[in-house]
Amino acid sequence: MSSKLTIPAELVRTLRIGLHSELGHAASEISHITHQRGREEHPEWYQEPLARLDGVRSLLDQVGWGETRQSVAIEIELTEHYAAVFGALRGQVLIHRD
Repeated sequence: MSSKLTIPAELVRTLRIGLHSELGHAASEISHITHQRGREEHPEWYQEPLARLDGVRSLLDQVGWGETRQSVAIEIELTEHYAAVFGALRGQVLIHRD
């Protein structure tokens, strides 16, 4: 079942900034795990942050990693990218709510 979402051009930059932040959060979680005792016996500890990292990377590939001269609306598959979109936009809302 397809669930397309159009991100308006004026929101693409905000989404991209949030995705870069989400990428950093996932990388930080992975880094934290690498310093935990027992990590060799528990590779499953890496599953969630690696999945987040991959999801964010995939969406950044679609949105674009850097600024463009003119933003355009983009269409994404929401069922595939829900967690990345929600995390990125939620983070930006929390930063800019004040």
